[in-house]
Amino acid sequence: MNRTDPLSESAISNTLSESDLALINAMQLAPRADFVSIGQTLGMAPATVARRWQRLQESRVAWTTVTVGRHHQDRPMTALALITIDQARSESTVAALLDEPEIATVSSLFGEWDLLVDIFVSDIDRLRAYLPALRSIPGVTRVECRLFGSVFAEGGSWELGALDRDRHQRASMRMPPAQVSVDDLDRQIISALSQDGRASWTELAVRCGTSAPTARRRVEQLLRTGAIAIRCEVAERLVVPIVPVTFFAHAPVQDLTKIATAIANTPACRLVASMAGTHNLVATMWFPTVAQVELFERTLASRFPTLVIDERHLHDRSLKRAGHVLDAFARRTRTIPLVAW
Repeated sequence: MNRTDPLSESAISNTLSESDLALINAMQLAPRADFVSIGQTLGMAPATVARRWQRLQESRVAWTTVTVGRHHQDRPMTALALITIDQARSESTVAALLDEPEIATVSSLFGEWDLLVDIFVSDIDRLRAYLPALRSIPGVTRVECRLFGSVFAEGGSWELGALDRDRHQRASMRMPPAQVSVDDLDRQIISALSQDGRASWTELAVRCGTSAPTARRRVEQLLRTGAIAIRCEVAERLVVPIVPVTFFAHAPVQDLTKIATAIANTPACRLVASMAGTHNLVATMWFPTVAQVELFERTLASRFPTLVIDERHLHDRSLKRAGHVLDAFARRTRTIPLVAW
């Protein structure tokens, strides 16, 4: 990489301060909080918060986006797929997979499988229709699909851990779930929020052909009811050391919720969900070191002897996350709005 590149890894790393990390963490807890509230939490002037956030966005180190809420009454069908590809045409095959709006996340893997992808579609019928299309992408040689059940923790739950306990409590904004149906205007708004989860009411109104009060009312309803979630993403490779691993396991049904909840409460947890099939539990963890992988497994085995880990997949890097295509340093390069709604 050119040493003069203003967006190089070293250039970004050298400009990130403890205040930047705290700001990102505050955004992870309350992505649409106003700069006044965030400033009060962090002890900064609102103008300073706004300036720092703009710089983080422009450098593509952090951004806000929208994802499926955990309490959506018609929660989209979610599946993980392990994929192998023809290495002779891997570049074009990966590019085609990244462009798929049904695929939310793509990670390259070490080992037998080449890729792990998250598929978000509206329902089981759409999944049945989509899988043949996925398998027909030139260069895809094998696909193994595994269906989600209950989600206990997802990507938006992961935090940098840069805030002390007091500031963490002040920054948190949790809302009770309810239910809501999603219509065409909501889908337009959701698509706009995928580009910028902090877009103003006026910006949303212009993009979606509605009024600012309507845009506000719709977004607040979608958030309040849990149909969507706004989350702050970060180019983690430039901020903290990460060793991502996805585990597939099985446990007795009577122990499943207890085990999943315990994993969800682990700081390294990025995802934990039940599954339908041979494996009834999946967990993706972002460990700080490789040594932590073994420690995590030993701790689980000690606490939950009925749990059996069947597979572990070590990630090379993230290529796409929640609809955002990433570069080699996990910075956002472009957005493919999800169609799960």
